[in-house]
This record gives sequence, structure tokens and C-alpha cells, in this order.
Amino acid sequence: MRASIVFSVIMLPLLAGMMVFILLRRPRQPVTWGFVGALAGLIIFYGGDLALYWPGLSWRAGLVWQLILNQGPNLVILSALWLLWLFREQHLERWEWMVIAFILVRMVVDFIWLAPKAGADAPNPCTIIQGLPRIVCPEHARLSNATAMASALLLLVLYIHTTLKASPSLRPILRRYIVWIVLLMVTGSTILQISVLTRDEPWGLFPTQPFVLIAAVIGIRMFLALEELETGVRLSQAGRGLLAWLILLILALTADLTAPWLDAPIATVVVMVVGIGAGGAVLLNELVKRAQHHQAQAEPSRPATEADRAGEAEPPWPLRLYLLGGFRAVRQGEALPNTSEVWRSAKTRSLLAYLALRAPRGATQTEIVDALWPLQDELNPEEERRSRSAFRSYLATLRRVLEPNAAHGSERFIELEGGRYRLRPEVAWVDVWEFQRLMAEGEALWAGGRRSEAAAAWEAALALYPPEGLLPDELYLPPEFLEPVREDLRFRWLRAVGRLVNFYAEQGNAARAEELRRLWQQVRSG
Repeated sequence: MRASIVFSVIMLPLLAGMMVFILLRRPRQPVTWGFVGALAGLIIFYGGDLALYWPGLSWRAGLVWQLILNQGPNLVILSALWLLWLFREQHLERWEWMVIAFILVRMVVDFIWLAPKAGADAPNPCTIIQGLPRIVCPEHARLSNATAMASALLLLVLYIHTTLKASPSLRPILRRYIVWIVLLMVTGSTILQISVLTRDEPWGLFPTQPFVLIAAVIGIRMFLALEELETGVRLSQAGRGLLAWLILLILALTADLTAPWLDAPIATVVVMVVGIGAGGAVLLNELVKRAQHHQAQAEPSRPATEADRAGEAEPPWPLRLYLLGGFRAVRQGEALPNTSEVWRSAKTRSLLAYLALRAPRGATQTEIVDALWPLQDELNPEEERRSRSAFRSYLATLRRVLEPNAAHGSERFIELEGGRYRLRPEVAWVDVWEFQRLMAEGEALWAGGRRSEAAAAWEAALALYPPEGLLPDELYLPPEFLEPVREDLRFRWLRAVGRLVNFYAEQGNAARAEELRRLWQQVRSG
């Protein structure tokens, strides 16, 4: 029993920390609340169990705490069903709905049956095990325990079926993590129910606790894997090492509590020392890297050579995107080749171009899917799920290309705000945006009579616009979206060049006027 108390004392802050970590990481995602609910249910369950050992706890208070404790697994199951619904994109088969209905009805009936037994007028429980009051005798709760075990097994069946029916992008994650999580939870629940039915509880809840805590750690890894699918940001090596260390720590603590050696937590101390040492090495390495980075920034730069001056001057934008002419992206000063090794396919670049051209409002998932993964049959839910899955997969690839070494949860370049995906203008420079800005600036200056300044703005815009115009080789963006944008940019360019031709003719700059006139005719005829 002492082992159960010690483990509960350790579990509660760990579970609470995991819950806060998930909640703060992606608070607006529905999946987040499923994980938070499951962890909150575990906290209620083990917190209620720990409260039963409080000194001086009255008999009646013990019964109330048992009623509260029993709602913890119910919250875990409800959260698991919510996640199941999300993983299947709100589409379940009829028999699955029947299974869910059985689980929910069982929970409601069980609560209605138990609640009066903790009331003020309820008779005292028939027995006391390990000095703790029982809200019902085990022999009277056989049906309740049996249906609880059936609910756990049915939940396992639902999740195994989901690994076969979920979208292709989710299946690898579910197969890698969720089956293990559910197996661990079902194993712990089964052990608990068997011990209650046989009235063999010398360890209290301890036999279930390591299973549950390891399942929670794997759940955190699964949450991060789902985040990676959405954002394209991978879990760092240090993060994977931390999760592995947590599992080793749980196993070491379990070993020390079940078979203590020399009455000291030897295994736990060894694992903690190794973990602290490894964490210190990672921290030291990170500090050295930061120091080197600051030193490199502090060093005076070498004088620019003629070759440097001949090259294009790049302002310090983390991402520069060129859509006028052939597609070109420059990330942190490095040009990204338009190859499948970098982008996976040209459609990834089309997705980035689409988000840039939809600025500043961005686009919803439905708008993006309609543009790049249009449905042939709008009444076919399976086709719709495939299109949405393809979008999420390509978005994850795009985020990974733009920020391969980012921290988890980063939306530095592409953010989701109010249901709309947006390429953030704070960190991205797009030639189309700059062209539109310069054109608008020139129009305002021309209207204000400041014609020389307007000509300078238009000249800067002309330097961005090649004769072939916007994305001449684009294959995936629909013409009904792309052509109006092309024509708008082309019209602005032609109007500005026409005014510049007249302006330079009036100023006596015949050579520049003639050059622009020939270019105007070339673009207009094209």
C-alpha cells in the first residue's frame, strides 16, 4: 500500500505537468482538449485515491471521494471517444455508434447506481479493505466491474478498427502510438478490476500505476507526432531523449517499490543521475552554440568585394518568395532548388504560392482544398476525407521545408488564425506584395502631382515584373483563380509603363521612353 501512495504522489505532478504542457502548446486545437481531458481524468482518479489516505478522513467523506474517484475513468473514456471521433473525421460506422452508445449508457447507469450509496442516508459499507471504506461490496459490484472491463475492451476494438479506417496520413501515427496506449490502459484497468473482484488488493492501485503513467508519456509523444503532421516541425533529439528517460524513470521507480534493494531506491537514483548528466550535456552544448552564434554576429564583416556588389542585395527576410517569372524561394539567404528532394512535389510550391496570393486574409482549409485538391464528387465523403488528408500532408511538408529545425508548435511562417491559414508578412517577403505596394505608392504620388517620385516607385516595380508575368509554368492552381490575378498585375504594369513613356518623353529622355515603349508592346501583345 505504501508503494501505491508513493507512486500517486509522484504521478500527480507529472500528469498535471503534461496537461499544462499540452494545453499551452496548442490550446485552440480540438485534439488538444481530448488529451487534456484524458490526463485530467487520470488526475481525478489517482488524486481521489490519494485523498482516501488523508489522516482523520471520515467514513462518509471516504465514500464521497470514492464516488469522485470513479468519475476519473469516465472522463478518460469520454476523452478517448472524442479523440476517436476526431481521428475518424466525424465519420463512424453504425456498429461503432452502437458500441459508443453502450459505453455511454453504462457510464450513466453506473453513476446513477453509485451516487445514492455515498449520500448521507446511505447505509455503511459492508466491509473495509486496508482500512478504507468501500462504497459497495465487491460481490455487489460484479456487474459494474464486468461492464467496466467490457467497455475498456470495446474501446480497444474501436481504436484498432480506427487504425484501419483513419485517413492515410493518420494511420502510421495511430499504429505507432495509439494501440500501445490503449493496450497499456486496458491492461491496467483489467488488473484493477480483477483485483477488486477477487478482493486481492495488498498493493492498492500500484499494479496499474506504471502502465497508466507510461501510457501518458506515450500519449505526449503521440500528441507531438500529430502536431508534426500538422505543422511539419519534428521533435528534437533532446525531446525524444527526455520522453525515453521519463519511461526509464517510471520503470526504475516501479522496480524499487516492488523489490527494494538495500532498502534504497538504487535504480531510481541511477536513472536520475544519468538523466541529469545527459540534460546537463545538452544544455552545455546549447550554451556553446549560442555563444558561437553571438560571437559570429559580433565579428566585423569583411569588406564587400566587387562580386558581392554585383549580386542581388537581400534584405534580412527569413523567407523571400518570387512568383513573378519562374517560382523561386530563398530561405535564410539560401535559394531552395525546385526539386522533389526539397519540396516533395510541385504542388507543395503551388500551396505556398496560393497562400501568398491570398494575402493578407489567407484562406480556409475548404478554400485551399477546393483550389488544389478539388472533389470530383462532392457527395462522396471518402473523397472529401482524402482531399483534406492530402492538404494536411502537403502543409506539413511545406512547413518542414520552410523551417526544418524549428521548435515544436512553431507557426512562424504559416499560421492558423480564426480558421484561416496565412503566410505571415512579418517574416516573409513576396515580390507580388512588393510590386503591388510600389504600384499603389506610384499611383498615390502621381495623383498628388509628385510625378518624379511616382516614376521612381514605378521603376522599382518594373524591376520586379518580367515579361512572362506571374507564374508562367504553374500547373496546379486553378485558372479561375490564377488568371484574374495575372490580369490585374499585367494591367497595373501596362498602365504604369504607359504613363512612364509619356513622362520620359516630356522630360526629354527619349531613349528610356523608347525602351519602355518596346517593352510595353511586347507585354501587351503577349
